[in-house]
Amino acid sequence: MITDLLHHETLSVLVVTEAVLPDSAGEVVATTTEQPWGPCNVQRKSSSESQQRGEETVIRLRVSGPLALWITSAEKIIRRGITYYVEGEPAHFEGGVLDHTEVDLVTWKGAR
Repeated sequence: MITDLLHHETLSVLVVTEAVLPDSAGEVVATTTEQPWGPCNVQRKSSSESQQRGEETVIRLRVSGPLALWITSAEKIIRRGITYYVEGEPAHFEGGVLDHTEVDLVTWKGAR
């Protein structure tokens, strides 16, 4: 099936959850759990270099995967050992046919 050829990667989403109640020191503690998401289709959107702050490369990806309403702009997503940040709000498409979630990801290499 064509979708099997296009959607073949499973990514790891680092889901951040804040505690409902403060801990004994009065701090609200956030926990991070790793949750698999896939199979996904990953496409490169762009890659650019900047000399303004030294040698820096910005890489942007577009990911389409199964409907995942739990993915928000606060999450980080790991692909092939590289941590990407969700850029903007994820798009969740619901309707019973071809339900899916799309996210834009960004990461940086070099000076930062």
